[in-house]
Amino acid sequence: MERPCWTLNHATDGIGPSYPQLEGFSVPLAPAHDAAFNDLPDGRLPDDLAFPKAVLAPRAKATDLLSTVWSGLFGLLVSDRLRAVLDRFRLQPHRYYPAPLEQRKRAIGGYWWLYLPAPDLPLTDELSPAEAEAIIASDPVVGNVDFLRVYYPSRYRNCYVSGSVRSGLEAAGVTGIRFGTAKLFR
Repeated sequence: MERPCWTLNHATDGIGPSYPQLEGFSVPLAPAHDAAFNDLPDGRLPDDLAFPKAVLAPRAKATDLLSTVWSGLFGLLVSDRLRAVLDRFRLQPHRYYPAPLEQRKRAIGGYWWLYLPAPDLPLTDELSPAEAEAIIASDPVVGNVDFLRVYYPSRYRNCYVSGSVRSGLEAAGVTGIRFGTAKLFR
């Protein structure tokens, strides 16, 4: 990952009065959906995942990155515009799935679930940032990406983006995002 690196976070400004913006699904998730989203082996990218219809809070704004409460799901809910920007860069192994969305029972098109399985990295909370960076940089799968979502350990849990990705997102006017100072690749 090129330096400097930033964290990509959900914005709390400009999203309307609801945080998170999504309040759930139009129907309760069936056990098959729970298994599909939560029990996949790390790194598996299924072709046939059917994303359930998500419900945007009545007064929330439909931004390019939508905030959710689905902490167990590996990924992000992104618009066509955000997807187009990200597709110009090197992302960790990922896959997009069409994400039906509705607000006040009206369909909203142009959203995708960006599935980002947890990378298989031997990171621990005890590692220094320099040690964690060395492990990531030497990994043949994610060592040279511009966009990396780390889930474990909690010390390094974040979505890291290169300065090039940040510039691209800002130039495109992508909404629903904010950047933070990264613990890694400063």
